Amino acid sequence: MHSFTYKGHNSRDYCKLFVSGGGTFSSPERDIESIPIPGRNGELTIDNGRYKNVEVEYSGWIAENFEANIVKARQLLCYGNGGYYRLEDDYHPDEFRMARFVGPLEVQGIASSGDYLAAALSIKFDCMPQRFLKSGEEVITLTNASGTNVRNPTSLPALPKLIVYGSGEGTITHNMSTELTISDIDGFVELDSEIQRAYKLNVPKDDTVSGFLVFDRGINYIQFSGGITKIEITPRWWRL
Repeated sequence: MHSFTYKGHNSRDYCKLFVSGGGTFSSPERDIESIPIPGRNGELTIDNGRYKNVEVEYSGWIAENFEANIVKARQLLCYGNGGYYRLEDDYHPDEFRMARFVGPLEVQGIASSGDYLAAALSIKFDCMPQRFLKSGEEVITLTNASGTNVRNPTSLPALPKLIVYGSGEGTITHNMSTELTISDIDGFVELDSEIQRAYKLNVPKDDTVSGFLVFDRGINYIQFSGGITKIEITPRWWRL
């Protein structure tokens, strides 16, 4: 009996909602434009360098205490600010998605002697294309300034979050060439490669940073110098 976890609530525990995950194995579409050229065979291809969102669908059912649990199911899925929430299921125990339920919630009641006792549900999530690995949430701590290997286990570039500790100015070197410079660490500074922002306790420090890290597939060799004493990395590994 399978379930998913959304907004921090497990569907089985929260509203006795069980699911089949047959619609969770698809991959996203690459964002590519095809442009026909008059007088030329074929089409010009423009790759926009990204993947589109993907629809993830569960077939579900509630088989006990129908009236109370269908209300809870609607609360779990339909209430909120319309943003993305973490979505996990036990079909894919080593990964999670960022998803939003956009509705509608399609419910087919199952009646006996005029009373509805159970329901079959169709549940569709609009998901970001990444399947994030839970191993990518494990913090990697670097204390060896002369160099440490960080291995990306996937074939896709990862956009990590860093907390850089130290004082004054420091430099991070990636694969002996690419440099990231921080002009004012002041205890610590947080760097988010995904949103290209630097901050400390939610106070922007973008003007103190030059560059952000991207972890390529395979081995990434990281060195640091200057006033940096330690780096904590949340790598955010992902796959399709």
